[in-house]
Amino acid sequence: MKKVFFVGIGGIGMSGLAIILKSRGIEVLGSDRQENEKTKELSKMGIIVFIGHSENNITDDIDLVVYTNAVKEDNPEITEAKRKGIKVISRAELLAEIEKDYFSIGIAGTHGKTTTTSMVSKILLDAGFDPTISNGGNLPYIGGNARVGNSKYFVYEACEAFGSFLHFHPNIGVITSVDNDHVAEYYKTMDNLIKAFATYINNIKEDGTVIINGDDPNTFTALTESSRVGCITYGIREGNDIIADKIKLKQKTTEFDVYFKGNYITTLSINVPGIHNVYNSLAAFGVGMSLGIPTETIVKSLSNFKNAERRFEVKYESESITIIDDYGHHPAEIKATLTSAKNLGKGEVIAVFQPHLWSRTYYLYRDFALALNIADKIIITEVYGAREPKIEGVSAKMIADELKKMGRDNDIFFTQKKDDVIDIITSIIKNNSVVVLLGAGDINKIFSTLLE
Repeated sequence: MKKVFFVGIGGIGMSGLAIILKSRGIEVLGSDRQENEKTKELSKMGIIVFIGHSENNITDDIDLVVYTNAVKEDNPEITEAKRKGIKVISRAELLAEIEKDYFSIGIAGTHGKTTTTSMVSKILLDAGFDPTISNGGNLPYIGGNARVGNSKYFVYEACEAFGSFLHFHPNIGVITSVDNDHVAEYYKTMDNLIKAFATYINNIKEDGTVIINGDDPNTFTALTESSRVGCITYGIREGNDIIADKIKLKQKTTEFDVYFKGNYITTLSINVPGIHNVYNSLAAFGVGMSLGIPTETIVKSLSNFKNAERRFEVKYESESITIIDDYGHHPAEIKATLTSAKNLGKGEVIAVFQPHLWSRTYYLYRDFALALNIADKIIITEVYGAREPKIEGVSAKMIADELKKMGRDNDIFFTQKKDDVIDIITSIIKNNSVVVLLGAGDINKIFSTLLE
């Protein structure tokens, strides 16, 4: 294989695999519908990136075409590749092929994948394991979302969307949580989603290690529905193998004791807030222990951990305003983020939420309302449809209306135009407010304007 074309190369997952292939001496090129930071980064690396999709981009000398699930089946480049007889595979299928060359560590779960992958990556880096990394967010300590190492270890984020993770067979497999996401657009029922996670567990290599959140009911159900015997569980409840106790949730940090099979191991302090990050760090701790990494190395690594971009990222902080950017696009994630924002102990928390996907909005609008209700003031913009066509009758206004039913008439603001958000914030903001930008779309792009 000498030449590979990526359809949708600017995506966070696709760009990482493109970098890995280029490091192997393969000629890599690709396309995306619009320029972004990733396409610019790839271009600087010498990768040809076409802006816009065209059948003319697919030449006869291309050996393989890789596509992201964000593109449609009638994409002209995919159509042309098939017409020319060029092999066409999904991003997940390519990752599965890359995985075969490594001792692989796959991090799966509805919530916490990127943070846990980031933590595991840092532990391995600090332990001198020199891993190859493919993550769902930009990591400050590797300067991006991907890293090419010179060892047998490969850490990657195993996404469940469209059944992608069913292609993978890691040596160490982690499941952080199983929650109602990607059900409306793909799995159709929670039972199907849980069965998919059970299959993922079965796909972890027979002599490998399974590490799961033992406090999460759906994750535990997936384990029981699998044929797997033996695993490492983590959580804050008794009965788990790895347990966090004496948890102290502070404004920007979290401290807790770690126990393994009832024995005290260490006291851990992490520079990320929230109970959800206690769980994420326990999962990472489990991976480190499974690899035989000394406890002191794990503790030191996690104690100075800095999360990936858009994961409770404090973009600006002064006496008058704090601006936080977060990728949270599911009710559970929003609840965790807003709770952490409240715990900062500052002034009013203003949530600015842009829902992601029409189907997710339709099926979870009541849950979104409950999660957003934590904030003092709430601004909701119209849905960022991404890969989905608009669903008739569905709007982010459904969330706003639900909040009004809960008695939130005077502090709920809905706008179809993202550009109006700045004016709304300016009109309601008070001294020492915390503005939290929430969503997996492009709501974070208002940050520079907001700062002005």
